[in-house]
Amino acid sequence: MTDLVQLKLSGTLLGILVDNAHIPGYPTNVDPELVDSDDPDRELHAATARWYSIATTQRVGHGTRHVAPVAPRDASEILNYLSSAAGALATGDADARREARRIEAGLAGAVAYLRRNGPGVKVVSDGMFTTYTVLGGES
Repeated sequence: MTDLVQLKLSGTLLGILVDNAHIPGYPTNVDPELVDSDDPDRELHAATARWYSIATTQRVGHGTRHVAPVAPRDASEILNYLSSAAGALATGDADARREARRIEAGLAGAVAYLRRNGPGVKVVSDGMFTTYTVLGGES
């Protein structure tokens, strides 16, 4: 059995997942069972559905944050997708680069939260892209 970690994402990060259709059944019928076995993004879609279907939403200032317990593998899958989205946007025009910086700030907050409330996160930067591995043991 895998220990769970608390993944907290800002409204900005949730918006990226929603805007790119990575939460199957969003907003009213989110379910990991909706992911097709031949879906090329199967692992990401299942991870986001598992996370979102039990996430609690809190208002913070003018925004929101969404928190739920997930397996470290799911947290890594979600963070790595968001990192790749930021990397892709960073090569665009000024508006895209601004969006990339907002995603990167949200990722920094998510990683800091994981580090404060869990076993840690390994971060490897390779040029424009960053890979996250959320640490967690099997018991």
